[in-house]
Amino acid sequence: MVAGFLIALNGVLTIRPKGRLACAMTGGKGCEIAGTFGKTIFWISIAIYGVGTFMTYGIVPVLEFFWG
Repeated sequence: MVAGFLIALNGVLTIRPKGRLACAMTGGKGCEIAGTFGKTIFWISIAIYGVGTFMTYGIVPVLEFFWG
């Protein structure tokens, strides 16, 4: 539950960044690369969290459906 909250908070900070001062100082190239990398890692963490949540709570009904 805490991990889900932290991933959601990271999503807010990744999708809506407020600070642009570092980008203005470096010309923007570094911020573009770092932003793309950050968004990629964010979506990978969402996928891993989703698989973990499914394996914790969702696999039992699926197994009961197939094996009665």
